Amino acid sequence: MRGPVGSVASVPVNVVATRPAAPVVSAIDSNLIVGGNENGLAVGLASGGGGVTAAVSGFNAGERVNITVVSADGGVGAVLLAGEKANIGGAASGDSTLPASLKAGTYAVQAIGTKGSSATAPLIVVAK
Repeated sequence: MRGPVGSVASVPVNVVATRPAAPVVSAIDSNLIVGGNENGLAVGLASGGGGVTAAVSGFNAGERVNITVVSADGGVGAVLLAGEKANIGGAASGDSTLPASLKAGTYAVQAIGTKGSSATAPLIVVAK
């Protein structure tokens, strides 16, 4: 193959007029674990009015993390962590108490970071 100024390639190449768009990558390895902490950590299971522990990993170092329980109507059912700073390894955790008014059912828990990281985990709230 000969280029426009006479250069020669030893391997065939395909020259394109436009650069392909770079893929968007957002926190592929982000994780969220949440669970009741009254008698050890019961991952994914808690009761209304009970204590919970929420932990994330794979976030950006120094990123502020908000973790919320999403109610059935899509609103915020509870804030578990507000503005916790991820450490140098991208992890953050904290303890909180679920509102006693949170009804039994399955909820989504969302962790959203200020630098674009995010993770979601299920939480089953059981009656006391």
